[in-house]
Amino acid sequence: MIINDGKTLYTYLPQANEIQINDASASENELNPLTLLKTYQQNYRSKYIREENGYLIVDLLPLNENRFYKIRLEISTSNNSPRSISLYDRNGNTTTYQIDKFELNKDVDPSIFTFNPDDYKNAEVVDLR
Repeated sequence: MIINDGKTLYTYLPQANEIQINDASASENELNPLTLLKTYQQNYRSKYIREENGYLIVDLLPLNENRFYKIRLEISTSNNSPRSISLYDRNGNTTTYQIDKFELNKDVDPSIFTFNPDDYKNAEVVDLR
């Protein structure tokens, strides 16, 4: 789970039971899926892989030396919305963002951008600010 209130970026990693806290301004990096979607044309070459079960599979390959050697996108053929973004790093790790629902221009309650680490009492908090 990733929550950004404009000041602080909270990332909850359930497998590690860990909460990472970063400055939101520092979140404009390659792990930020929004940054990726905004800059992929300048930084990556796209490669069509296949169509599978109503989704296009496309790999983004970096134009310059990058932490990630490949980023794989799954995109709906019916409405062009992303289903998942997987980042493959050079250390053998994969980070996947699964997108269950994609809505544009939706009015949202500001409270969904708040995160309370106390709600995850046993989680280790790693403050990287």
